[in-house]
Parts: sequence; C-alpha cells; structure tokens
Amino acid sequence: MLSTPYPQDASENGELSKKQKKWLDDDYVCRYTILNAMNNSLFDIFHKYFTTVELWCVIQNRYVNENAGNKSFIINKFIEYRMDDSRAVIDQINELNDIATECADAGEPISETFQVSTIIGKLPPSWSDYQKYLKHKKKSLSLDDLVKHIQIESEVRKRDEVVNQGKEVIVHNVEGPSSKKPSISNLKQKSQSGRKTLLRIRGLKQRMTNSRKRRKVPVVCVEK
Repeated sequence: MLSTPYPQDASENGELSKKQKKWLDDDYVCRYTILNAMNNSLFDIFHKYFTTVELWCVIQNRYVNENAGNKSFIINKFIEYRMDDSRAVIDQINELNDIATECADAGEPISETFQVSTIIGKLPPSWSDYQKYLKHKKKSLSLDDLVKHIQIESEVRKRDEVVNQGKEVIVHNVEGPSSKKPSISNLKQKSQSGRKTLLRIRGLKQRMTNSRKRRKVPVVCVEK
C-alpha cells in the first residue's frame, strides 16, 4: 500500500471500480494493522490520518528522522569531547568510551582503531610529552592496552607528585624562617657579646680574689 497509488479508473456513472474498492479495502486493513500496534496515547495522535501512506509518512518523520538526529548528536558528542587536567585522565577516558557505546547502541559503531587514535589525540595538555610518545609508537595498541599504559603512567605521576611534595616540605623546614642562617653582622655581634661576658666574669673573679686578700685576719701572738 505504501508504493501502490490509488487507481484512477472510475466508472462513467461515478461508481468505484473493482480496483479502487480493492485498494480501499487493502488500505483500511493496513492502516488499522499499524494503529492496533500502538498504545492508547499514540493511537489518539495518529488515528486522524486516513490513509496508510499519510499515516506512515507522519510516523517516519517523527521517529526515523528524530533517530537520525539523535545519532548525529551522539557522534558529535564523541568527536567534540575534550579532556582537561582538572580530573583524572582514566575517568575521562571511561566517559569517552561510554559515549562510544552509545554510538554503537544507536547503530553507528566506532572502530577500535579510531577510538584509540581519538583518545591519544584528546589527552590533556600536561600529557603532551606522553602523547607524542604514543603517536610515534611503531606498534599499534589495542584499546585495552592503551588504557593499561595510561593507567600505569597515571600511577607513576601520582607517586612522583607525592615524592615532590615531600621534598618541598623538607626544604621548607630546612630553609624556613625559624632556621635561617645567621648573618655575618649577627655573628660579630654575638662574638663581641661573648667576649664582653667573659671579661665581666674574669673581672668579677679578680675582684673577689682581691677582696679576700684584703679581708685576711692578722695573727695575734699571746704570751703565756
């Protein structure tokens, strides 16, 4: 019924020809076969279209074209995805792989080779050196191998970051305000202060010795 046009061979007295009657009967069966497959809410929308061709065109425009637009949206979402340094790279790769799965579910599967190339090309700025390394790698990587390589590299970077933070803490403690190296002027002042203290101590000892000498009691001889 979708490809067969309505016959134009009406009789001279205005009655329908056998072909026309058959076409209307077939169209009626076909139209209600489609409508009977719908739930009540959809039936209320589509029952007002009186021919199978009209009904089918409306359904196609509403669902088939919408599905095509949804495919384009998902594919563009995959192509335009951008990674950054604000989140873990592995989490962003998992998001990109989820979008690839959505594309496959929509009937537009993305090849593994294209996925691998896309992930490498979308690595964040801080991974530029590793990105060049992967691009110049002679042996092609599978998606699983690429994820493993990136996961190992991520763990190495985290470990290096912890080590570097530890070094910064040590340097801060050694060179912090409480442990600054004394300046030459400070050393001179401390040296002079030390000498003055020693001189005071020596002077005090000398005065004490002299005082004892002056206070000696004379010996008195008593005759028996």
